[in-house]
Amino acid sequence: MTPDKKQYTRESVGMAIKRLRESKGLTQAELARRCGYPGADPQSRISHYERGYRQPSVQELQQIAIALGIEASELLDGASPGGAGSDKTSVLDPEIVEHLSKINEDQRAAILAVLRAFAVARVEAT
Repeated sequence: MTPDKKQYTRESVGMAIKRLRESKGLTQAELARRCGYPGADPQSRISHYERGYRQPSVQELQQIAIALGIEASELLDGASPGGAGSDKTSVLDPEIVEHLSKINEDQRAAILAVLRAFAVARVEAT
């Protein structure tokens, strides 16, 4: 079975989670506990992300990033070669600029993570 584009993205994010988790010397269970995941088998959630069976939400990416002591964007940067950090500049809609000027850093990081995820999906679709 050939994985679809969305599955590839899940696997990419999952590989980034695994790589960063292992670089910090954490087990899946330890990372799950740091994220505050409930249940009898919380490490299965991390396992599902790493294997590409489940896609973490923006909030879950934030939780994982905090637990790893990194920025959420690092999870997405690691998932897409050349996807983040592009030097392209564009003209933003003034309404968007106004809204962005009113949000805090956590909200800005979450929005950036979502935008990078869309950019990854767009690159993979081409």
